[in-house]
Amino acid sequence: AHALHSPSSADKWMLCPGAIAMEQAYGVPDEGNEAAAQGTAAHFLAALCLESGGDPIDSVNTVICVHKSEAWFDDARPSIPPGSFRFVVTPDMANHVATYVASVRARLQKRSVLLVGQRLPIGHITGEPGASGTADAVIIDGKVLEVHDLKYGYREVEALDNRQLRIYALAALDEYADAGPFKRVVLGIHQPRVQSAPSIWELSVKELEDFRPEVEEAALYSRTVLYDVP
Repeated sequence: AHALHSPSSADKWMLCPGAIAMEQAYGVPDEGNEAAAQGTAAHFLAALCLESGGDPIDSVNTVICVHKSEAWFDDARPSIPPGSFRFVVTPDMANHVATYVASVRARLQKRSVLLVGQRLPIGHITGEPGASGTADAVIIDGKVLEVHDLKYGYREVEALDNRQLRIYALAALDEYADAGPFKRVVLGIHQPRVQSAPSIWELSVKELEDFRPEVEEAALYSRTVLYDVP
């Protein structure tokens, strides 16, 4: 199940403690639209290429099926569930995904470890038992921890002060503590349909840790309101 206090919706529940309670009381907006599904397809192709070392261009004219948060190539299953979306990988999509893949690969050094589509526990930060979030790409390189996120939409998003990425980074800092100690954190937002160069923000581990109490407090307020609603 999707975490109520997810990193992707942090701007909502950290700024408005009653947001989740209101959605639970009056219904959660349907996010299963075509644009969101197309983003899931792009993420699927990007992750596949980062993991395999492949080129997105090689997937042009293939078909990616998407059902909720799951994606697969059309020929991988005999049928698709009702309500699924199908996307042909066009040269345009392949080029956008290739821009992201190239940007992530450019961050890799000789001894870097690249972790793709990492499911990171966040429940110990937000207080929601069993909650987790998925970081598109995590790079571990000595004393540097990097977290990168692919945005396939057109609304411009900056890495600077980005709450979603900072929560991912806190979770990664805890999850991969044995690979540290880390001294520096790099956060990257990749929007290939907006601009080719990613938005990058570098901060110290201390600066990142200073954000942890803010998340914990906001999540506590949100849970308090949520539990108080009949």
